[in-house]
Amino acid sequence: MAKFLSIPVTGGDNYIVKADAIVTALRLSSTKTSLIIQGGSGTVTAGFNLSLTHAADTATGSVAKALMDAVVATASRKVEPETLFVVTLPKAVSAIAIA
Repeated sequence: MAKFLSIPVTGGDNYIVKADAIVTALRLSSTKTSLIIQGGSGTVTAGFNLSLTHAADTATGSVAKALMDAVVATASRKVEPETLFVVTLPKAVSAIAIA
């Protein structure tokens, strides 16, 4: 049962990521978050790095924490085959790039 996260992007299409492929989200600064996606041999270093640019957040209300909370929430839900979960983030994401 594949579960996907839909990350809304202001002025663009939502970005869809397979939830169980997300390794971690790192808060790089108040306006940048790095989302590490499993790939290649399945290690962090062989994976993809998605760079999210967003409105300024705080350490306690970070985009990275909200993304990881969404990953944990999808893992605990029993759903039918493919399910898409829309992520509610504390700040608007303006761009996502593969870094």
